[in-house]
Amino acid sequence: MNNINQLITNKYNINFLLYILLGLLIGLFSIILTNFMYVSFKAFLLGLTIILFSIVLINKRSKQFGLADPLLIFLSFFAAYNGLILIQFAFEFNKDLLISKIYPLTFKSSTVIYAGYLGIIALVGLIIGEKLSELFIKRQKIQIFTEKEYVIKRNALLYTGIVMYCTGLMLFFLNYQRVGGFFHYISLQRGAGMTLLSQVRGSLPYSSFIFPGIAIVYYNFFNTKDKKILYISLLFLLLWIILMIIQGDRRYLAYSLIIIYGIWIIQKNIKVRINKKIVFYAIIIYICLTFFAQVRFLISPIMNNEMKIQDGITWITEHININWFLPGENEFAGPYFTLLYSIENRSKLLYGSSYVNSIANILPRSLYPGPKPPTIAQDFALFIHNSYMSNFPFVIGWGYSPVAEAYNNFGLFGIFIIFIIYGLILSFIRVFKRKGLFGILIYSMILPELMNFNRIDFSSILQELFFNIIGVFIAMLLYKILKEHSCNDLKWAKMS
Repeated sequence: MNNINQLITNKYNINFLLYILLGLLIGLFSIILTNFMYVSFKAFLLGLTIILFSIVLINKRSKQFGLADPLLIFLSFFAAYNGLILIQFAFEFNKDLLISKIYPLTFKSSTVIYAGYLGIIALVGLIIGEKLSELFIKRQKIQIFTEKEYVIKRNALLYTGIVMYCTGLMLFFLNYQRVGGFFHYISLQRGAGMTLLSQVRGSLPYSSFIFPGIAIVYYNFFNTKDKKILYISLLFLLLWIILMIIQGDRRYLAYSLIIIYGIWIIQKNIKVRINKKIVFYAIIIYICLTFFAQVRFLISPIMNNEMKIQDGITWITEHININWFLPGENEFAGPYFTLLYSIENRSKLLYGSSYVNSIANILPRSLYPGPKPPTIAQDFALFIHNSYMSNFPFVIGWGYSPVAEAYNNFGLFGIFIIFIIYGLILSFIRVFKRKGLFGILIYSMILPELMNFNRIDFSSILQELFFNIIGVFIAMLLYKILKEHSCNDLKWAKMS
C-alpha cells in the first residue's frame, strides 16, 4: 500500500500521468478526427503520434536511468518500426491501396490505418507496464563507485575476454565449414548463403563467446584506461566489424556496438536529456547501416572477381538515391509486413502457443528430438514464398513484428496485455546492472536483443539470449579459475 501511495503522490509521477492523460485525450481526439480525413493524413497522424509518445517516454527514461536503459532502447526502435514507417506509407497510397515495391502483394488503406491503431495500443500498454513496475522495483540511485572496494584481478579479466573472443572466432570459422568454408560462403549471394546454412545441421554458437568476450574486454578498459587493453579492444572490434561487413551482416555488427555502448554508459553513469548531438549521431548510424544494406549484394561479385571494386563504386554513384534511406525500403518494412498481413488475413488465434513453444525452441536443431518445428516467423516466410514468390530462388525472411505476434495469439486486447507485461519486464531488467560484473555482463547481452525484439519473433529472441547468457556463465567460470592464478591485482570500485 505504501508503494501505491508513493507512486500516486510523487510529484514527478503526477506530472507524468497528467502528460499521459493529455496524450490519451489527444489520441482519442485524433481517432475521432481521422474519420473526417483523407487516408494519407490519417496514416501520417498515427505514425507521428507513435513517434511523439515514444520520444516523451524516451526522454523521461534517459533522465531517470541513463541512455542504456532497456525500455529506452526498445522504444527507440519501436518508434521506427511502427511510427516512422507509417509516415512513409502515408505518401505511398494509390487510391485505396498501399503499393510497396518490397511487398509481394498490396494492402487496403484501412489495414494500414488499423495497424497504426494497434501500434498505439501496444505503446499505451508499454507505458502502463512501465508505471506499474515502480510498485515492484525499489527506486535506488545507481552509483558506480562506492566507499567499499574490492579487488578484481586485471590480468584474469583480460585473459578471460581474450580466451572468450578467440574461442568465438574459432567457432565462427568452423561454423562455415559446414558449407565449404567462410570464403565460399561469402562468394554466394547473401540469401542463398543463409538458406544453405539453415539447411545444414551443426550450427556452432560462436556469438555466445564473441559477445561476452567483447563486453569483458571493454569493461576492463573502461575501468582501467590501460593503453594495452585499449589496443586489444580496438583490434577485437575492428576485426569483428570487418568480418561482419564482408559477410553483409548488419545485425551482429550492431549488436557489438550496442554492447560496447551499454558498458560505456553504465561505467560513466550517464544520464542526460536526448539532445541534438545524440539525434545527429543516431541519424549518421542509421544512414551508414541503411547504405550498407543497399550495397552489400556487391560483396559477392567482387569476392568472385566478377566485378572490380571500381566498378562497384561506379554502380553506387549511378544508382544511389533518397529511396535507399527510406524506412519502407529497408529493415523496417519486413516486420511491418507481418502485421499488415495478419490484420488483412485473420486466422484462428494461437492462444499463446508461439510463446509457449519458444521454450522447446531453445534447443538447437542438431539436439532437437525429431524435426524441429518452425517458429512463427519461419512459418510466415515459407508461406509467403510458396504463395506469392515461388519463382524466387530462396525463401526471404521477413522477421516478425511483436505487435503482430501478440495480435495473432490473443487478438486486439492481447496486444494491450502482452505489452503491459513487456513494459514490466523491460523496466525490471535495469536491476541487473546493480549486481556487479556478472550483472553488467548479463545486462549487456540483453541490450542488443531489445533492438532485435522489434523485428523478430519471441522464440528467436529467447533462444539467442539464452545461449549468450550461457556464454556469460562460461566466462565467469573461466574468470574465477584464472583469478586464482593471477598475480596482478588492481582495486576497482564495486558496482552497487
